[in-house]
Parts: sequence; structure tokens; C-alpha cells
Amino acid sequence: MLNGRVVEWLADKGYGFVATSDRRVFLHIREFAQHHKQPEIGDRIRFTLGKDAKGRECAVNAIHINDGGQITGLHLSVLSLLMILPALALVKLKLDWRWVAGYLTGINLIAFLTYALDKRRAWKKLWRLPE
Repeated sequence: MLNGRVVEWLADKGYGFVATSDRRVFLHIREFAQHHKQPEIGDRIRFTLGKDAKGRECAVNAIHINDGGQITGLHLSVLSLLMILPALALVKLKLDWRWVAGYLTGINLIAFLTYALDKRRAWKKLWRLPE
């Protein structure tokens, strides 16, 4: 695996070049193993050297380094800790759990659908939903 930075990116064509310490390598958008964000100049990329259909050297199995978008054990641990106090409050209030579960499910469904709509509009380069 090699590390490099995107030094040129043509978003409309879906390709660009990654520079390592000793070479400049072609990179196509389809060679990303994970799609978290559109590549930009300056992004750090980890990749493997491969060959294209014409035998030219290119980057394959590329991933963004530290681009976010990945849930780690630390994220899950912090989320679990943040959920303890509200759970204790619900126990103390002695609310019917079915109502609480229904309310939380409804609120989360609305938030998820709003987020999905906003992301779809972002991909289509339309006006985003205001906060």
C-alpha cells in the first residue's frame, strides 16, 4: 500500500492524479474501495499500484485517509455513555416503554428521511434543505 495526495482532480471526468514521494499516479473514481466523499486536491489517499487495460500504471483499491464517515469503537462507546442518563430518567419517570419506543422510532424515522432527502439533493447539486 502506498500513501499519496491528490494533486490534480477533474471532477467532471472522474479522474485525477495522486503524488507519492517519488511518482505521480493516475487515479479513476471507480478505483475507490469506499465512497465517502468526492476526491479533492490535497486529499490523502492510500492505494495499491495496478495496471489499467492498456498496461499503464495506475492506482487501485484507493481509500481516503481520515475522511470521516466510518464508525469506530470509540464512537459507539461515547454514544452508549450518552444514552445512560436519558435511560435512567425514563426509568425514574415510570413511563410506558411502548409509547417511548414509538415516539423515538417516529422521531428517528423523520430525521433519517430528512437526512436522506438532503443527501440526495446534495448529490444532484440542488438546493440543500435549511437547518
